Amino acid sequence: MAPTKNPKTPYDQNRKFADEVFASSSRPEAWLNMARRLRSSAEIIFERENEVARRFLEYMKHLSPPTETDALSSQIALPPDVRMPDFSAALMLVAYAVENLLKGMLLAKGIVTFDKQTLPKELNKHNLKSLHLQATPKATMKAWLLLTLTEMSVWQGRYPLPTHIEKFWPTDDGSWHVVGFRWFTDEAECWIYFSDLETELRELIAAAAPFAAPIG
Repeated sequence: MAPTKNPKTPYDQNRKFADEVFASSSRPEAWLNMARRLRSSAEIIFERENEVARRFLEYMKHLSPPTETDALSSQIALPPDVRMPDFSAALMLVAYAVENLLKGMLLAKGIVTFDKQTLPKELNKHNLKSLHLQATPKATMKAWLLLTLTEMSVWQGRYPLPTHIEKFWPTDDGSWHVVGFRWFTDEAECWIYFSDLETELRELIAAAAPFAAPIG
């Protein structure tokens, strides 16, 4: 006999509420709001790590070249209150934020739709370059930065190594933009791209519902 559905699951106990939440979360506005929350969290980490970078560079000014090389390759030579900055977690959140904007744009443009209560396969991926090409936003971004953010979200922002050694070198041109990526100097460019995406997504949402209350 086929197993019966467990009537005590949270969904079965709250079907109407779950259906409403899922429907609401499937709208482009939900993806926009999630992107904004992720950006806020990333900015906090950037603020902290930028100060760490400032202290590190200040300390490095007083080192002789051999010691400087040692300090760059290992933290052993550094005093307890000085370390190399690590923007990995911030970049992971930036990647998730951008990903939400691009997926929201796919929904707003009708390129991807929900036909049942399951995430469409087009939204179940993290390749930002692919999502960018599919969403065709007006905003532009360097391909290697999209790749870097993708790798941060897939593994480098949360794990010490990828699933296979070849993924340490994921770029098409054989370069290694992502390997050992702990110091970041393109924060401003990422936020310009984010802001341009956000503006375009807001315009798409407003055009679809011109009489709706503006999004905060």
